[in-house]
Amino acid sequence: MRGGGRKPDASSIANISLGKISAEVHYTETATRFGGRRVWVLCPRCSRRCRVLYIGLGRVACRCCFRLRYQSQSLDQMDRALHAMGKIARQIDPQAGMDLPDKPPGMHWSRYNRAL
Repeated sequence: MRGGGRKPDASSIANISLGKISAEVHYTETATRFGGRRVWVLCPRCSRRCRVLYIGLGRVACRCCFRLRYQSQSLDQMDRALHAMGKIARQIDPQAGMDLPDKPPGMHWSRYNRAL
């Protein structure tokens, strides 16, 4: 959790209420690679493990239950290619537009070519 707070136990239950909307949320945990643990909340609607719950339409649920999508999931092939090219251009020169900039002074050619 943020702010160095204590992580809840896997058996913990939290009650979320905002106006007329309320839900009972259960926690679960999974082991991490180096001996730690990761705490998840279970979606009150589908019991899916998730990090974030959303409140709206009179309910508390995960992004799958609300059918929320990332912006990149609605792009077609050409828009995805333009987005990737823009990311590369910004990596080389943050002030660059959509055109690929020239190699900045001091940047090694190998780094510039990897970015392309």
